Amino acid sequence: MQADAHAQRPRDTAAASVEYLGGEFLQGFAWSGVGLVSIGTGIVLVTRDDEVAKGASYPVLGVGAIQLGAGIVSFISPPRRAARNAVLIAADHDGFLRDEGKRIRRVNTAFRVLAITELALVVGGVATAVIGHAKDAPTAEGVGIGLASEAAVMYVLDHFAHRRAERYAARLSARADTTGFVVGLSGVL
Repeated sequence: MQADAHAQRPRDTAAASVEYLGGEFLQGFAWSGVGLVSIGTGIVLVTRDDEVAKGASYPVLGVGAIQLGAGIVSFISPPRRAARNAVLIAADHDGFLRDEGKRIRRVNTAFRVLAITELALVVGGVATAVIGHAKDAPTAEGVGIGLASEAAVMYVLDHFAHRRAERYAARLSARADTTGFVVGLSGVL
């Protein structure tokens, strides 16, 4: 019974890793789709004979390219990491929990910083749009609208990715605690 439980722990960890990375892969469809829509919208906006539309096109095109890039990375990276993680888990389960726990803590910290940044960009975009409108500066108004819109979309997508990363961190922490290798993740996250 004890041997079965001990053998199950690495399988549970591997399952948690595959689930997390599978979600990251699937989110590539969201990032790519949003990126393509943003790029298409930006192309339409830049061709309009309207300064607000042209202004909005600049951040929409730029952020759309970033979103598409994130989607491409989400398709390429997770399968490679899943294969690497399987080898690491089999070779040194406790070491994997320690190292992956540190990595996912950094990822979650980055998501918190991104959330603050994205919300600040939403507020900054709205302020730019309002000031641009008030000062009869249509290009600035459009830039603000485009920036606020794209930052809001990024915030929503990153929110779901962050939630997935938090669940993964909790599962790694539970695995670490059951192996006797206590890394104190629960107090940090």
